Amino acid sequence: MNRFEAMTQRMAQVGAQEGIAFDDNGVVANTLNSHRLILFGKKKGKQLELVDRLFKYSFEEKGNVGDLEGLAKCAGDIGLDQAEALAYLKTDEDRVRFPPLPPPSVENG
Repeated sequence: MNRFEAMTQRMAQVGAQEGIAFDDNGVVANTLNSHRLILFGKKKGKQLELVDRLFKYSFEEKGNVGDLEGLAKCAGDIGLDQAEALAYLKTDEDRVRFPPLPPPSVENG
């Protein structure tokens, strides 16, 4: 067993103890919009509920956190207005722009 497989197996064991059925075969996507949606949920007083729902969506249901419709549905699932969440995600509100990383060099790896 390689290191990645061992880590994945351990994560599944610990998750199971906490009631989380991790499925590591889901979609890998940019999480910026899911983090923006968490900010949206915070403004509505539902941040923690939304985090729980997004974790389940991503790690147990193989949901794509890059899909705006899927993210908005998660908001709707916890009682937020799904249409409002989708409209928010389609804007630039709360979008953080990160500068590009410098190219690798001998000094910075």
